[in-house]
Amino acid sequence: MISQYGMTQIANKVSTLLAQGAYIKDGQQVTVPIFRKEYSGNAVKVYLYLTDEDIGTFSDFQILDEEGNVILTKPDSITKDAAQGLLVAFEVSIQEVES
Repeated sequence: MISQYGMTQIANKVSTLLAQGAYIKDGQQVTVPIFRKEYSGNAVKVYLYLTDEDIGTFSDFQILDEEGNVILTKPDSITKDAAQGLLVAFEVSIQEVES
C-alpha cells in the first residue's frame, strides 16, 4: 500500500514534469504557461486558462514537459467568443494496483 507520504511524493514528481501548455488556435500552435496545478486525494489536476480576450477556434489541448514533449492531450475543439474565460482541465490519477 502506498503511504500518504508516498502519494504526496509521487504527485510532486508528476506535477514537476508538467511544465507548460499548448493548443491550436485558428490553425496555429500556441504555447502558454500552466494556469494552475493542484493535488488532492489521489489526483494531480492541471489547468490552462483562456481569457475573455482569447477569441477563435481552439483545439488539441496539450500539457508539455520542459523540452516540449507531449505528456497529456485533450483533443477537444472549442469555438470561443469574448463573452467569458474558459478553464481547460487535465487530471492524472495515481492508483496502486495489487497483483
